[in-house]
Amino acid sequence: MMLPLQETGSSTLDFISANYRLANKIKDDRLEVDHLHQYDLYLLAGNHDLQVCVVNSVDQRCLLLEDFTFKKVDSPNAHLFVLEKIFDSHALLMAGFWHSVTLAFKNKKFALVPNDFFVESELHSYLTFNAVTYPNNENFHYYPHADQSFVNVFAASKKIESWFVNRYPNLSIRFTHQSCAIIEGAMRQFESEQDSMCVFVDKNRLHIVAGSAEQLRFYNQFVIKRIADFSRYILLIMKELDLDKNQHKIMLWGHIDAESNLFRQLYKYIRNISFGNRPKFLHYGYMFDEIEDQQYFDVLNMAIL
Repeated sequence: MMLPLQETGSSTLDFISANYRLANKIKDDRLEVDHLHQYDLYLLAGNHDLQVCVVNSVDQRCLLLEDFTFKKVDSPNAHLFVLEKIFDSHALLMAGFWHSVTLAFKNKKFALVPNDFFVESELHSYLTFNAVTYPNNENFHYYPHADQSFVNVFAASKKIESWFVNRYPNLSIRFTHQSCAIIEGAMRQFESEQDSMCVFVDKNRLHIVAGSAEQLRFYNQFVIKRIADFSRYILLIMKELDLDKNQHKIMLWGHIDAESNLFRQLYKYIRNISFGNRPKFLHYGYMFDEIEDQQYFDVLNMAIL
């Protein structure tokens, strides 16, 4: 499900090394290095990829979107090595005078804790219900979903976190989680009190958000090992939440389109499905028309956190 390289607004060629590949790049001609102090930098870091997004804090215009995919990364040290290679060859990322820097971690170590049960000193305890954690190697953070009644608790590699902090010593990096951006983005897509479902397809991982404009009912992520897993998980969650596949709307985002095997498989069972739009709180130049609206839902929605 890896996307081919696409780039608009820049003459930079596809860069392929033994460790990573620039899979996608879109650059707005309005991006000016002299104005970096006005720009917010958003970094979405996973074990196998890194997405970069730059947004002008003055007019909320998206100026840069990059997608790096890693190769042969099987340890924290290998992960750091690839990050070093990317940053060392990227003058923009090496700059230290951004308006702000936000780093989101992409992993399965998270827990949604109701406000009434949340105690800040118990972050690690909450995560032990959902994942295997390593306190000696991980830091624990949380993000309060202000419009909901829960807090998102998540883990982050100490090595990776420290590496980014050292890259921007004069800035206070904000830490968050991929799930926070997906949940907040989905909640803004729910337009009525009737329940709907948002489905985000990441690289070999499926995120499902269900709820209405008033309340989140469900969020979780699942590994997709086979094409059949995609529709099976969606149908299972719909059944658990008593959602009617003929009445309740399903919106799709991520690495999926009408020609993909995942979509065709799902369409056999559900017809009330559509592809979602980009976040409306950001502005986009014509060069973003080169990618489909449903792509990069997670990193773009980091701008509302």
